[in-house]
Parts: sequence; C-alpha cells; structure tokens
Amino acid sequence: MCATGTTWHIQNDRHMFLRRALLGWPKARKSPARPQREGDFDEVFDADFRTTGFSRPLDPEYACDGGEETCNHVRRFLGRQDRDLLGALWWSVVTGPLEYVRQGKVDEQREQHLAEFSRLQMAQLFSKGLVHEMAWHLAHACHHAWQVNYLYEAAMFGSLLDGGTLIARLDRAED
Repeated sequence: MCATGTTWHIQNDRHMFLRRALLGWPKARKSPARPQREGDFDEVFDADFRTTGFSRPLDPEYACDGGEETCNHVRRFLGRQDRDLLGALWWSVVTGPLEYVRQGKVDEQREQHLAEFSRLQMAQLFSKGLVHEMAWHLAHACHHAWQVNYLYEAAMFGSLLDGGTLIARLDRAED
C-alpha cells in the first residue's frame, strides 16, 4: 500500500491531491526530518488502528540525504540500471509534483499531464519487467512525501484550507 500511495493520489484525482498540495504548500515544512523516523505497523497503530505516537529514529544507513531532485539512495539506484525510465518515474512522482506546487499557480493541464505521465512510466516499467525497481522507487517516493519534501503534509493542509471549494469530502458516506 505504501508503494502505491503517491501514484494513487496523483493518478486518481478524486481527492484533488496536487491541487490541495499546491494550496497547502505555504504551510508545510520545507526541510527534511532529522532524524528520519520509522516504526512497525503494530507499534505505530493500536488494535483500533489509532496512532500510538511511537516511532524510532531510522538507522542512518537507511535514511536518505533528502536531496530535492534525487537523494543519495535514488542516485545510487539510478546508477545501476535503466536510468532513463526509472528517472522519468521519479520525476513524475517527486520532482514534477514538487515543481508544480512550488510555482503556486493552479494549472489543470499540468495536473493531468503529471497523472498521465506517471501512468505511462509505470506501464513502461511493468512491460520491461522492472516491477521490483518500480516498487522501490514508488515506496521511496512515498517516504519523501512523508518525511523529506512533505507533499502529504501540504495536501493535508490544503484539505483544511480549501474552504469547501474543492471536493471537500473524501470517500465517506454522507449522513
């Protein structure tokens, strides 16, 4: 689930993820978490799936340097194989969305382009049998969205700040 969270939000525009991230960007943190943190599912959530507040520092060997374009782990991975396709996937789920929200101007065509471009990159990687490599990049992009570039935080702020002008509801049934 973690590996596809970012692409699901970008490609499935029901929650207007990019628009909300753009709206909330001024409120989101701008520097990577130090130290980056982790926790196992059963440590982080209780039996009712409420957060416990638990986390521990991520071992420095596994933490990334938080580079904006690409971090040390992505650079190392891209140095080994299929640099163009994997680099294009990284651009479509990290660099491109960051460029969009930072420019601060709503552009529906660009949002659609980012969604379609990420779909195409995933299809090309899948067709070449690079599923493991794709999953690693998508999972690491999700890590960046939570702890490095804070795109998820920006989208959450955007959700609070949209004043009902976007979709205003998620997937919840109305009473």
